[in-house]
Amino acid sequence: MRTTIAAIATFLTIPFAFAIPQPSSTSVASGIITAPSSYYLKTRVVGHSHNDKDNPYVSKYHAGAGTADLTLQSIDFASPAFFNSGYQVFNLDPPGPFGIIMSDYDNGGTGWNLVTTAPGYGDVGFFFDATGLQYEFQEIGFAGWLACDCWHGAPQLFWQYAYLPETLPSTCAEVELLPVAI
Repeated sequence: MRTTIAAIATFLTIPFAFAIPQPSSTSVASGIITAPSSYYLKTRVVGHSHNDKDNPYVSKYHAGAGTADLTLQSIDFASPAFFNSGYQVFNLDPPGPFGIIMSDYDNGGTGWNLVTTAPGYGDVGFFFDATGLQYEFQEIGFAGWLACDCWHGAPQLFWQYAYLPETLPSTCAEVELLPVAI
């Protein structure tokens, strides 16, 4: 049996083809993407209703000692954000990390729940894909983000629970949260 240069080249390239690491941040299989190092979160309405909720930015709304609800306002009030190993964190005033907290999904039997922030890194399980910020935690059943007119004079951010079919209030819109580099 004669060994040819083509056979040797093929043999030598096979192990290297499997050894080349594929960056997880751009993996087509997983769909996960990397956000900019510092960004604002901007909404995009899913569907064609609620134009007032299309394009505002996530902003804190002081709700009590050390806590804030997340509202949607103009870029003048946008909260700078960064991503840290599964944590979605805002750099708020006073300085320091304020992480997203996904409120308990037993919200009176509704299919949507509060999103707040407090000092520290908050809940883990966030990632970005082509439709923006997502949340994955086995017990929660995350189905997406909502922008609803509720208490603060600006649309407020909520998350939708996947396992409770719910007719949304007419003041709510399904939205995506997209990173916009600062």
